Amino acid sequence: PPPQTEEAIELGLAFLARYQEEDGNWSLDQFARIDTRPTMVSDSAAIGLAVMAFQGAGYTHTQFKYKEALRAAIDFLVRHQDKNGDYYFAQGSDGNQVVRLYSHAIVTLALCEAYGMTQDPDLRDSVQKGLDFIVEAQHPERGGWRYTPGRESDTSVSGWMVTALESGCRAGLEVPEEALEKATSWLDRAQYPDQEYLYRYN
Repeated sequence: PPPQTEEAIELGLAFLARYQEEDGNWSLDQFARIDTRPTMVSDSAAIGLAVMAFQGAGYTHTQFKYKEALRAAIDFLVRHQDKNGDYYFAQGSDGNQVVRLYSHAIVTLALCEAYGMTQDPDLRDSVQKGLDFIVEAQHPERGGWRYTPGRESDTSVSGWMVTALESGCRAGLEVPEEALEKATSWLDRAQYPDQEYLYRYN
């Protein structure tokens, strides 16, 4: 049977489906443009977050009523993936680059979940490349991630990256143990020495 979700969740998903573009895309700034408010731009992050909303309610790109919307969204992401595995595609000004690794992590997480839920063989290579990009982008000494591959570490970007890697592990994809060990070392560095329940941003 299809997943049973609360009415509020179903209304939210219907809203997302209604505003999906024909090519499978969503935009973070879609409604901000109406108000002419300044905003960061990342269609890849918007798509990844929307896909996870549907998946959280039990829908997938292979079954149930939103499968066509999810298939279009996932196809869009895979189609726009860079040869190096990066799911972010540049938009906006140079200052918008701060969203790059956030966006990649969000999309990788969404697609790891999609693969884990369906074991769709058509997704495996793309998602594995996304995970490999995360590993390559990790700071070699500090063990975390920030806005640019291999440069600096912050707890915010690193949190998304670790979540994507963990999802990849659970989906049966290849994630080097060393990458998780380095991420743990970053968290150890970010922890306040005298207040161990607190973590620094960077």
